[in-house]
Amino acid sequence: MRGRNIRALRATLLSRVKKARHTLQESTFVRVVAAVAAVAFAWVVYENLGSKDVWSAVQTLFIVIVGTYLARGLRRRTLKGFVTPALTMVAAVVLAFVFTPGVEKAYSIGTSFLYETATGKPAFIRLMPFQLEVQTIIGSLPDDGWKAKEGPALIYHHLLQRAILQYLVSQQSRRAGRMTTSVCGWDPEIWQDRGASTAIIGANEIEGTFAANRFISAQFFPSAQIVVPKGTKLVGVVPGVEPDRAQGVIQLTSPYFDLKIETSFSSSIRGVQGNYARLTTEGHARVDERYSLVEYGIGVSGRSRPLNRLFPYHPNATTYIDWTQQIAKNLTCIFEEKERWKFMVDQLNFRHLLRATE
Repeated sequence: MRGRNIRALRATLLSRVKKARHTLQESTFVRVVAAVAAVAFAWVVYENLGSKDVWSAVQTLFIVIVGTYLARGLRRRTLKGFVTPALTMVAAVVLAFVFTPGVEKAYSIGTSFLYETATGKPAFIRLMPFQLEVQTIIGSLPDDGWKAKEGPALIYHHLLQRAILQYLVSQQSRRAGRMTTSVCGWDPEIWQDRGASTAIIGANEIEGTFAANRFISAQFFPSAQIVVPKGTKLVGVVPGVEPDRAQGVIQLTSPYFDLKIETSFSSSIRGVQGNYARLTTEGHARVDERYSLVEYGIGVSGRSRPLNRLFPYHPNATTYIDWTQQIAKNLTCIFEEKERWKFMVDQLNFRHLLRATE
């Protein structure tokens, strides 16, 4: 009889020990799940602090979750009762941000180069000079380099890409806003101006990425460096005759945002007509075979990366958009065909004004 009681007692003790061990393991698992859920929620919220919209979404979810916590917690006063609402909270927040549409901005700019039909060399017109970004580069190519077998379309495409790089070096500079290297003038470099963490893309990386560009040896002014937000990389495609290099690409890509400047050949006109002919012949003819024209398109686009769907209200989200707009605005001022003609008209009006005051 005593032996049976001892065996029963032993069985009871073993059962209680197993139950206590199982409860301890379950409690540890619940704590880990709850901690992971809390960290994930806090991380997503922290990365989206740049907008009030995120707080509206979080506040609504917070009220729902707190109500669920109270209901389950009062009924089942164990950590296990909080696992479901914790996971629900994280899933709801993540799904809300995943299905938030990404941000995208795009701008199109048209530009052209006037050149001598016989030599292929750039044609300088006193009333409409080349942009300073172009003038400082042209001299790096020898005279015979303008008559390459690929034709002027490819040569001037390289010139355009290199001129855009010169603009970026000027605008994305530590000294931007303190100097003017263009008739357009420069705003302060936006990332430094807003106190963001920045990094430098240096001369070696720029020249290495665009080594195939025929004008890359031209001197950069100021020193070749591009100020970018931390984590940003430079990607480039130099225009070529191959189908996959039909477009030139300058891309600044980060985990959150892609800024891309694409250049593409539009058309070539042998012998200028219309306003250009009147300009080159001083109004005496409508066609001038001595000069030809190549035209290009510049596309500036900014797009949030897939990762950014979790962080649509990232603190730097608005700065990325402003950055894209700033670059598009300045490239328009420098290269847009209409802006160049406007500059010429302003020059003529200024000359007439000077003559009138003599």
